[in-house]
Amino acid sequence: MPFRIIHVDDDPLMRDVVESSLLLDPSFTVTSCASGDEAVEKAAASKPDLMLCDVLMPGMDGPATLERLRENAGTKKIPVIFMTARAPQSETDRLISLGAAAVIAKPFDPRKLAKTVRDHLSSLKLNSSGGDFSERLEADAAKLAMFRNEMRENPDSLMIPDGLRVCAHQLAGAAGIFGFQAVSDAATALEDAVIERSASRDDLRAVRAKLDALIKTVENASGDAPAEAPGAPVREERAVNETKPDNAVVLVPSRKAPKMLIADDDPAILRMLADQCTKMGFRVETAVNGMQMLIKARHNPPDILLVDVNMPEVDGLSVCLRFLEPGSKPIEVAVITGSRDTEIAERCDSLGLYYVRKGPEFWKNMETSLAEIYPHLAEKLEELELEAGTSVPEQSRVLVVDDDPDVERFFASRLAKFGVQTLFASDAMRAFQIASREKPSVILSDYLMPDGDAGYLLHRLRSKPETDRIPVIVMSGRKIDDATEQRLKREIYGRPGAVQVLKKSFDPEELFGALERYCGFAKSRM
Repeated sequence: MPFRIIHVDDDPLMRDVVESSLLLDPSFTVTSCASGDEAVEKAAASKPDLMLCDVLMPGMDGPATLERLRENAGTKKIPVIFMTARAPQSETDRLISLGAAAVIAKPFDPRKLAKTVRDHLSSLKLNSSGGDFSERLEADAAKLAMFRNEMRENPDSLMIPDGLRVCAHQLAGAAGIFGFQAVSDAATALEDAVIERSASRDDLRAVRAKLDALIKTVENASGDAPAEAPGAPVREERAVNETKPDNAVVLVPSRKAPKMLIADDDPAILRMLADQCTKMGFRVETAVNGMQMLIKARHNPPDILLVDVNMPEVDGLSVCLRFLEPGSKPIEVAVITGSRDTEIAERCDSLGLYYVRKGPEFWKNMETSLAEIYPHLAEKLEELELEAGTSVPEQSRVLVVDDDPDVERFFASRLAKFGVQTLFASDAMRAFQIASREKPSVILSDYLMPDGDAGYLLHRLRSKPETDRIPVIVMSGRKIDDATEQRLKREIYGRPGAVQVLKKSFDPEELFGALERYCGFAKSRM
């Protein structure tokens, strides 16, 4: 018998993320609610095994919802786990004291949420976004601008605009989950400033400054869509009967362009596929991990999926199988992999999926599959040629930047066990040259090196469009102080700084866990 879970959050995108994450466990059923009142009503009717409840909501907040449940004999024993973007120990202790079974901090890891909830269920001894996030950012940017205009129109007012804290709070949690960490950090800073201001009678300068910083960060992020399609162009869908100039090229005449969703954690491959398939006439959406793919496909079901097998968060094959269940909309799937795993090939064949290996013949094989699925596009396919020098590597690639040859040998040995190709550079300048040419999945850089440190390398990488989105992890043999770490993580030209700063250690689990996020390999292969 499945576990019945009610999730309540006033943010529709958070409801979608939580539901998608939990449904990765087939033993869960999820009912989503937009308010505490709705959750209490549905809990009374369905008697769920567990309720996941946001803390800060308009109207009846999380603690008030819990209180209402406890007042009803039929719902008073339902365990409630709070989910909040503000989870210092003092707040966690307060929520537990109110009767919460546990507290889950936002942003959480979507691939681990189901396990976290299952662990809580076991400990309790129970019986057994809206759509594209870049669209959400645009809407929030408009809302934040409205708050800022209100403050400018009333410069002498000491009142904080209604709804500002709620907006910052929701954005802090949702942005972090979708990979917009800079937005999440800026929203958290604004919420902190609002809370500090509410406890004093100081003027609003600090709040205004944090609001301006958040608006700028959101504007940069909404134009770049970093968590969704690094470097992939955003394209508008054209109506088939739209009037065009005489010399215009009609890509798919008299047919509606098929919707394609491409999911791959390698930005170079994602960009290449998005460009080529858009030229063919597909309406292309992209995702860089399995969770984003799942959410996008659920909201806007595609006609065809191009999906990498090994991706961070959730592997591509497991996610696409959810859309091949009986009763689902018919969908074509082309599985992309860099491995020579015969088991995957046989599994694809048994399910009627197309199997395309990364490597020198990648696009040629992809052309063959697409032409078989869409014969009317075959002529357009023949006109397309990859740019000279474009290559599709079979493996994820990590560029290691370190002047110590022992470090080079160590990573070559360890990463090879995961099926990851390792590139090397002994200094920052050489690393920049290799990154520009090879487009690695992630760069692992020593902090102190001859001819430029990691900070210098970050500035060079972020100055060029071909390298400005490559994730960089910095390692140091000595403790890096907080100020230096923050400097390394700070945005550069509107692009992210270091994604993580680690101390070199003989226990590499933390490091390989970080690499796994960007390379999609499985540590169990070790």
